[in-house]
Amino acid sequence: MASAERTAGALAWIGAAAIERLYSRAQAASARARKTGNSTLAAITVDCRVACDPAAVVMAARLEGEDWGLVEQPEGAGSAVVTLGTALRIEADSAERFASVARQWRTVAQGAIADDFVG
Repeated sequence: MASAERTAGALAWIGAAAIERLYSRAQAASARARKTGNSTLAAITVDCRVACDPAAVVMAARLEGEDWGLVEQPEGAGSAVVTLGTALRIEADSAERFASVARQWRTVAQGAIADDFVG
């Protein structure tokens, strides 16, 4: 899917203000990463503007072979977290791999340029 098509689709789903917010955060994260040499995540949290199936949205938007993730909570608040692409891959293969991955994730998450977590 071409970049222009992705942008047009995103406008319908989350709106121009959310796209601008993400773009601004991505620029700030990129500048920080260049300055510090450390990976910096950028993210936004938005309500979908139209009724949708998050899995269908991410599957329609992804490029062949592109990583994606989905965590849904249909009961209760009916929320979902959808990711598309790989900004950072954290891996470990030692006996302490879970502790290692958790430690690496906490370090990256603490420096993320993102919305406050609510929930």
